[in-house]
Amino acid sequence: MSTLAPRLCFLFPLLSLLLLSGCGPDERVLDDDDDSAVSDDDDSAAADDDDSPSDDDDAGGGCAAYGPPYTFELELVSSEGDSSTESVAFDGLSCTDYNGDEWSISYSNVDGWQLRVVAGPLAQGQTLSAEVANAKIDITLQNNSQQAVYSGRLSMGHLSSLEVQRYQGPEGPCGWLTTEPLPAPSAGGGSVAIGPQPLPFDCQN
Repeated sequence: MSTLAPRLCFLFPLLSLLLLSGCGPDERVLDDDDDSAVSDDDDSAAADDDDSPSDDDDAGGGCAAYGPPYTFELELVSSEGDSSTESVAFDGLSCTDYNGDEWSISYSNVDGWQLRVVAGPLAQGQTLSAEVANAKIDITLQNNSQQAVYSGRLSMGHLSSLEVQRYQGPEGPCGWLTTEPLPAPSAGGGSVAIGPQPLPFDCQN
């Protein structure tokens, strides 16, 4: 007993050090606010989620689409076939979540132009098109002061697609829109082509 006691007194502090070393910073799951060289932080969840086991270093980015201002070229074609091109700067973008997977995306212009897209169901990493069951893409371009209205509906045979690259946290989706020229529903006829395509949108309002 007398010879074993000193050995136990020596082993207990050593064992305590070994147990504590397993809780050091190299073994922790760090959030993406921790500016550390340790690589096991949470890089795929929502930004600033601090306690998520998954990683969120790229949550604020990762979308190739960019925010406004957007400059689009409008190629206007009359019912007689005459065409003209107008460069229009859309300086605003507002996005409204209707029911969780259907969104209204509206581009605005100081001269009265408005491009509005209502689409759903939107899912991250998926493309909405005519091949998707129950897909909805309604597009309207109008300028009330010029009495100009153009529109196209996927459900009525108008060809368009909308890719949701990712959702930017709680704000909304970002991605790309493609559309064939929009016809004028009025008796006067005509159409407008919008480019360059695909048209970007980044809902962070």
